[in-house]
Amino acid sequence: MLDPKYCGSHLSDEEISEVYSTISELASTVEGCDPVSCLADLAEFRAKVGLWKSEGIWHAAGTIPAATWWKGLCANRALALVASRVLSLPATSACAERNWSTYKHIQSAKRNRLSDIRARKLVNVASNLKLTLPCPASTQKTTQQKKADDPVAAPTARPSEVPPLPSLSEQPVCEVTDDKGSVG
Repeated sequence: MLDPKYCGSHLSDEEISEVYSTISELASTVEGCDPVSCLADLAEFRAKVGLWKSEGIWHAAGTIPAATWWKGLCANRALALVASRVLSLPATSACAERNWSTYKHIQSAKRNRLSDIRARKLVNVASNLKLTLPCPASTQKTTQQKKADDPVAAPTARPSEVPPLPSLSEQPVCEVTDDKGSVG
């Protein structure tokens, strides 16, 4: 929708409606951006009126990357803040790769009789557990060495400044059940 080469011409009515609500939500999270004026800009952009009525601006859309088009030619509009952020997002599959790696460790050749639901629950627990545990000392040293070698890197917390984990008695117990309701 925000790529000036297409202007959402390939989207269905339902997808356009989703885009409107998504842009409105994003505009409310961007500092200095009003969702109402952002949607008004979107309407003018799609109708090619106001700032967007000039043929020159649309001719430039064919040669300039979309994020640059918004930042350079339309920078004074509220929609430009949202569009430049959306169009600058890098495409990555790192999260999916991490999830598949976790699945590989959970549902191995020795544990291939796990049901899909139980495997999914175990992967969820394993992924969340990785988020709560501190980084191993070997990884911290490697990361700190890389950042120490990089003069541009921002300073990081030292291992002594990392808060300790709560004891097991303070943590809530999480039970994983299978399809039949038995605790695993």
